[in-house]
Amino acid sequence: MKNITFVISTLSHGGSERVVSLLANKMSLTNKVTIVLIGNDKNRFYSIDENINVINLDTLKVSKNKLDAILNNLLRVRKLRSALKNTKPDIVISFLFATNVLVLLSSLFLNLKVIVSERNDPDNYKESSLAWNILRRLFYPCAHALVVQNKNIFEKLKNYSKNTVIIPNPLVEQYVEKILPKNDSIIQIMAMGSLSEQKGFDTLIRSFHKSYLNNKSLRLRIFGEGGLRKSLQNLISELELEDIAFLPGLCSNPPDEFNRSDIFVLSSRFEGSPNALLEAMSFGVPCISTDCPSGPGEIIVNEQNGILVPVDNINLLSEKITMLSDDETMRDKFRQEAPKISTKYDIENISKEWTNL
Repeated sequence: MKNITFVISTLSHGGSERVVSLLANKMSLTNKVTIVLIGNDKNRFYSIDENINVINLDTLKVSKNKLDAILNNLLRVRKLRSALKNTKPDIVISFLFATNVLVLLSSLFLNLKVIVSERNDPDNYKESSLAWNILRRLFYPCAHALVVQNKNIFEKLKNYSKNTVIIPNPLVEQYVEKILPKNDSIIQIMAMGSLSEQKGFDTLIRSFHKSYLNNKSLRLRIFGEGGLRKSLQNLISELELEDIAFLPGLCSNPPDEFNRSDIFVLSSRFEGSPNALLEAMSFGVPCISTDCPSGPGEIIVNEQNGILVPVDNINLLSEKITMLSDDETMRDKFRQEAPKISTKYDIENISKEWTNL
């Protein structure tokens, strides 16, 4: 039995938070597991086993200026260092770029083995300021290992650590498929993710609008929350789609929503490894995805188990939505082929890779 400590900002809704919760729950079956949160646990979205100790540092707050930012980060380092001393972990596993740097700073001279994990395309990460990039370059070599999610990110970060390894995101244990009633006259299109610039939902809404003008049976639901909710809702109103396209908020029951959907669309401008796409495919939902950096191109084989389109190409995305909506034979093919990715990304296999590391 090992003493493992995960470090992440929060356990609110998000892909990295989901992966931490899955891995922590799985590892806690045979190890002592602690999760240290840079923030707090007030908005927990994912379930955590009762035998896992969750520590709240409660140090997330908006900095007023650069000096305030430096002081806030020094406070985080001090509190994090104290938490690591108290938990005495055999292994520390850190998630997300800025948190990785803080963990490596906090663990200096503590003789701890630290694994840092990048969860997004480094070329597009919003915190990739010059100062943070310099800190990453300086401190990542101190890590025991650097985990990335796919070949694209590996090529960009392989020189940051002598031990850079690829471990994809895991799928949850297989859901029990439910046969839910469907309206055969309606084609339900689903998307899911944070309502942010990264996810490209503005492009999806415009593409959907063009498709809807040719096929009035289409409906769109985009699950998620974020800072662009108002602007996306305004776009829906501007295109007169209020009764056709919906922003229902966070998805409380993904299995049911996947089972209700005829098509899933990932419209992202960049990704780390798209959890929602993996889950949709595991359910056999026919998928269309942007071939964005990074991830989808390693998951979808174009027109074999899904469709890839260029980023921000409104016309081509609309064309593929229309094509897949009209072609039930192609949808049936994808329903058969898409779930085959489940074996590679199954939580059992992914957790073994982490355990081996």
